Amino acid sequence: MKNLILILISIILTNTAWTQNKYLDYKYALKIYNLSTYSVVNMRASGKNDSKHFDIYKANLEIINPTIALQWKTKKNNFKEIEFTKLNVAKLTTITSTLNDSTSIKENVENIDQKSTVISIRYEYQINFSKQNDRKMTFLIGLGFNPYITLDKYRPQLSSFNPSSFTNVGFNFFVIPHLSYNLTSRIFVNLNIPINVTNINLEHVYIDNPNRRPISNKVDTYSFKTFSNNYSLRIGVGIKL
Repeated sequence: MKNLILILISIILTNTAWTQNKYLDYKYALKIYNLSTYSVVNMRASGKNDSKHFDIYKANLEIINPTIALQWKTKKNNFKEIEFTKLNVAKLTTITSTLNDSTSIKENVENIDQKSTVISIRYEYQINFSKQNDRKMTFLIGLGFNPYITLDKYRPQLSSFNPSSFTNVGFNFFVIPHLSYNLTSRIFVNLNIPINVTNINLEHVYIDNPNRRPISNKVDTYSFKTFSNNYSLRIGVGIKL
């Protein structure tokens, strides 16, 4: 009986070793992506006269946007990945002045400090559909969750302007088909198209105007969109660690 068990274990181990894809024989990988995005926003604003409105169209194209991601393998040869899609902290100072040509007197009419912070992270679970023997080409479907936040603060140095702030917080849900090709046992390239299935967004605008009621200084806007006009393409290189 003991010998029979040992034979069965040997057969199972031999079969497992034979079916194991050598290109999946790693735990972690570091990825460097270029994330290209194209988004379209259509807005409508009302004027002072109710019989007139403004249609606003904005199109934003980002061609080069390098990002970094860490991928790790699960026990079922699927993958998890976390990507820092955007991390930006900046400060901008805008000074506008007038100069009297006859008196050469210079006067500042605008002096505003702007601080901006953008943080965006994507977490993804990738289902591997190519676990066969030593296949260089791998097809995966990823389910992605992308929280983000944008903070803008405007601090005027002149009393004629009021301080203000803008906060944009939201979540994106993606379905992401992947195609990876192993160049070597350690290096692979990855092409994927994140499809924006759902977007939940909250905008908060605050203007510190002492001449208005506090409740009038705040404007909150909530939106829920499916399959919004937000298109992405990622091309990356992965290094197995």
